Amino acid sequence: MSDPMSPDAQPDVIEPLPEPPPPAKQKGGCGPFVGRLFTALLVVLLLVPLSVAGGAALAYYFGFTQRLPVDVRRAQQELATVQAAQAVQQTQLAELTRNQSSSNELLSAAQSEVATLQADVQAMQELADELRNGARTVATLQAQVEVGIITVAVFATAQAERAAQVDELARRTERVNRFIDRLSDITDETALDLQGLSRPAPPPPQMLPPPRRTRQRPSLPQRTPQHPTQHAPQHPTQHAPQHLTQHAHRRQRQQK
Repeated sequence: MSDPMSPDAQPDVIEPLPEPPPPAKQKGGCGPFVGRLFTALLVVLLLVPLSVAGGAALAYYFGFTQRLPVDVRRAQQELATVQAAQAVQQTQLAELTRNQSSSNELLSAAQSEVATLQADVQAMQELADELRNGARTVATLQAQVEVGIITVAVFATAQAERAAQVDELARRTERVNRFIDRLSDITDETALDLQGLSRPAPPPPQMLPPPRRTRQRPSLPQRTPQHPTQHAPQHPTQHAPQHLTQHAHRRQRQQK
């Protein structure tokens, strides 16, 4: 039989397939069946360990060991723990979110209060500045008042000293006036006595000349605040005519 792929082969000619041989007749007995069964068992016994060993090797290659179930259960437990912790964290996160919202509200309220306090502080600072200015003004006025009080005290002291000096001058003037009045009286009496001695005979009282008027000396003004009703003493020359009359009557009696 020629090769169909060879160049000499004729593609148009197809040879008929040979007929299969007729099946052999089975002989009677259980020997062949037992052999086949034993063969099948042997194949199974060989293939099962080989397949198990291959699966184990493949599992070991991919990381599957004998502790894998324990690790899986442990991982499941850890996963459950992590999930519980995550739930707790989510609860805490929600609580923190609520607290943050409350804190934001409190922060806004605190900021508004801080703004109010800052405005109050600024107003207090302005009031403090006004009070300091007022205190400086009051201190200046107080200093001026103290200077005025000192000036008034000095003026009052000077007035008191001046009043004392005026009173002393008034007393001295009064003493001088009294001394002058006494001298005037003595002078008048001496003059009358001299006139009486020089005349030989005095004329009768009807022929006496009218009494001369003596001009009074102006007295100095006297300041007497303690005794407002006290008057200045009269000048003794006002009584000169009476002295003259008395002297004339006395001379007449002596002549008789």
